[in-house]
Amino acid sequence: MTIPTDKFINMTGNITGVTDHPFVVTHTHTTGHKMPYLHWHSHYEMLIIPHGKVELINNNTRIKSAKPLAVIHCPYTLHNMNADESSVYERYMITFAKETIRKFTPETLNLHPLHQASLVYAEPDKSEIEELSDYSERLKTYIRNDETMSALLIAAILRRIVMICESGRGEIVQTNISYIQNVLNYISDNIHQPITAADLAAMNDVGLTKFHADFKSTVGKTYKQHLTDLRQTYARQLLESGESIINTSIECGYSSESHFIKAFREYWGITPGEFVHSGLTEKSR
Repeated sequence: MTIPTDKFINMTGNITGVTDHPFVVTHTHTTGHKMPYLHWHSHYEMLIIPHGKVELINNNTRIKSAKPLAVIHCPYTLHNMNADESSVYERYMITFAKETIRKFTPETLNLHPLHQASLVYAEPDKSEIEELSDYSERLKTYIRNDETMSALLIAAILRRIVMICESGRGEIVQTNISYIQNVLNYISDNIHQPITAADLAAMNDVGLTKFHADFKSTVGKTYKQHLTDLRQTYARQLLESGESIINTSIECGYSSESHFIKAFREYWGITPGEFVHSGLTEKSR
């Protein structure tokens, strides 16, 4: 049996498995890059890309570029990045927690534009991509032993990217309706709870009809479909890590194991039991 490749994977939890430090940076050179699944997580992800022909998706935004690129994927957004295999793909990937940007007062570093953003992308020129790469290299030397220097370097990278956007070479893609971003955060943080559209509308003091219209215009899909996407991608991740079917159904907010099994089969085209025994879980790798 095959698993559809147009679905999503949830990458919540500790940043890339690191539990003792709030920052992670990696530097890679590859021939192309394939990421068939969209994914989401609760931290920021910055990509400094000196070389590569890339295509990125973030919620409803799709960008293709063969130029140097700087990208910030904001928390809770469904996103991925693929690079053409005909050329070398070089990237620095920097992940950091939401709390990092709260370390700086607006007077020191005004990052307010990021608070309601889903995506930031900038097209740096030759000197700017070299500067961003240099900051990223310096970050590698401090990231394990100096949290303050790491935060300062991340702030410098963020500020430089925003400056490039302000010069007209890039965009800060805002969530169209601010309260919907809070809704998206709440859903992701409470995925194990029963979450109804009526409850969310009441929490944000809007009518149910307006809530549904605002949600679809902002996210590009209905509330029901978005919740299903998040629950099913999280379910897949849990099963891949060896979690039991019953515990997975509970963690994903389903009212019963039978309801979860039915929903999983409708979404992935395979039952949870068949998936566990298909050779795709971590325990069987």
